[in-house]
Amino acid sequence: MAKKDAKQQRETVNAASHKNNHSQQPKSQKKEPHPKKNEQKKTEQPRGFFRKLFGFVWSCVFYLTIVVATSSTVAIALDCKGLGSPIPGTAPLCKDLTLMATGNKPSAAFVKNTRAAYGSVLQGYHNQVKPHVAPVQAAVSKKWKQFAKSDVGGKVEKIAMNIHAWIVDKWVKIQRFVQQTWNNVAAWWKKNGQKQFGPALEGFVLGVKMVFQVVADALRSVGALLVHFFARAKTFFVAFADGGFNAAMNTLNH
Repeated sequence: MAKKDAKQQRETVNAASHKNNHSQQPKSQKKEPHPKKNEQKKTEQPRGFFRKLFGFVWSCVFYLTIVVATSSTVAIALDCKGLGSPIPGTAPLCKDLTLMATGNKPSAAFVKNTRAAYGSVLQGYHNQVKPHVAPVQAAVSKKWKQFAKSDVGGKVEKIAMNIHAWIVDKWVKIQRFVQQTWNNVAAWWKKNGQKQFGPALEGFVLGVKMVFQVVADALRSVGALLVHFFARAKTFFVAFADGGFNAAMNTLNH
């Protein structure tokens, strides 16, 4: 009887111990909730044909404008230095640029001279390109006239004319607005602005001229030093080639 009670007691202890060990085991990790169906990644909508075409045309016009403006500026600068091909109508602008390079104020017709110089360069470009572009323009014009006679072509031509008229109207309004704003600023400057800000502006311009003159003198000195250095180096190597090292060293004493 005592053995039976001891056996039941050991079974009770073992059962309690197994229960405690089971309760102390780490809980399984919780499963991550599934993402909601409505939280899907937004995909970028592809651009339409006309948007791509407009972007392509805009990029071509933008980069072509930069190339033409840069080449025109380089051509005018070379012409003013007497290094490039003569360009008619750039002499007044060259005089203004010479005045500005020496720290002086350009002439009152500086804007007009700039327009005339760039217009002359662009006209020269147009004359050079025209023989190559004229056949293409004639072919495109002929095809367009044939296309415009159709029903779809007539609608497209009407839309194109409306867009052209809208662009011209906006451009004219912008020009008038800029011109009117400039006239208002000029009138205000003559009436009140020059009295209020004239001395400060003159001091600022004087300071800019001084700094520009210092930089210009430094650049002239560096340029003269480089020219002198290259001239002496040329004389040294010519004497070395003709008479050897001693002859070349004698050139340094002069």
